[in-house]
Amino acid sequence: MTDADALAEAVRDGDMTLEAALEEHLDGEHDVSEEDAVRLLAYANMGWGARAVGPDGGTRTVDEFVRLFDLKAFLPLLDDQRDSDHPLGSLVSYGGDAAQVIGRRAGSPFVTPRYDDYELLIEMLEGGTVGFVGEGEVEPADGYGAGDE
Repeated sequence: MTDADALAEAVRDGDMTLEAALEEHLDGEHDVSEEDAVRLLAYANMGWGARAVGPDGGTRTVDEFVRLFDLKAFLPLLDDQRDSDHPLGSLVSYGGDAAQVIGRRAGSPFVTPRYDDYELLIEMLEGGTVGFVGEGEVEPADGYGAGDE
């Protein structure tokens, strides 16, 4: 079992948050933050492996980053689709703004108060901001269709 596998297992077992596991895994040796790693994992799960990403607008592809930083073991942690009302790729409304669901995970036992069993990783359609929100905090986005992005 690799270090990445052990850390991903600790997250699945509820012994560690995804962010803490990524921080330990990346250990400051790589020029990528935990937040960027979460975004890369979500993009990989979305099937956007060929997408160019990087500080200068595209130094490597998502797949290259996942391989370079040995992130494969963490991919399933953002792809929990059990009983999901908002599958990956869904358009939702959060705070009145449209966003796309790019990841889903079980709610962390370390977060209190905890209002939802699952958290969605959403990317705002305007501005590209990415963040976790409780699944109950979003609604299906009215007026947006698959071709309206």
